[in-house]
Amino acid sequence: MTIQTIPMEELKTLLVSLGAWGEEHLEHVETDIERTNVLLREAISMLVQGFMEINRAAQAQQNLLISLSARDQLSQKQIAEVAMHSRQIESEVNKVVTGLQFEDMTNQLLTRALRRVGGLKVLLLALANQHETLAHAHGADDLAAILQKMSESIDERRASMHKDLQSSVNQQHMGAGEIELF
Repeated sequence: MTIQTIPMEELKTLLVSLGAWGEEHLEHVETDIERTNVLLREAISMLVQGFMEINRAAQAQQNLLISLSARDQLSQKQIAEVAMHSRQIESEVNKVVTGLQFEDMTNQLLTRALRRVGGLKVLLLALANQHETLAHAHGADDLAAILQKMSESIDERRASMHKDLQSSVNQQHMGAGEIELF
């Protein structure tokens, strides 16, 4: 009976590769979630502030129009004041639209984070399914070849996901201008 040793170097390479890949993607998930929280706070603040300003401007415009209608005459100053309030309302609406663009970018970050987690799950499941292949290895050379193939597969998937998920977060909706983030 021949005693064979497990190819520890290949197993170590596999485990190191898996650990590094998993850690890298989990760090990216954490970063994406942190960025998402920052974007959400900023967007919510912009939306609340914008809607409050729209409300104030609309109320001022309404009060002015009521006073003008009671007198049945408009001065140049009153006309200018109505125009100023209209411009203020338009400006605040544009700010709100910009805030909504952040919501779109936030959704992209969340989707990307979920894809990272999904990719890690797929990889780990694929590795878990390799137990049958490992069990059928007849010797150290067979085991070494299987472990090397698994390691190469991890590296390929890691490179592919890294390439696919490194794109910038871009505005996809709303027509108030282009924004690119990260």
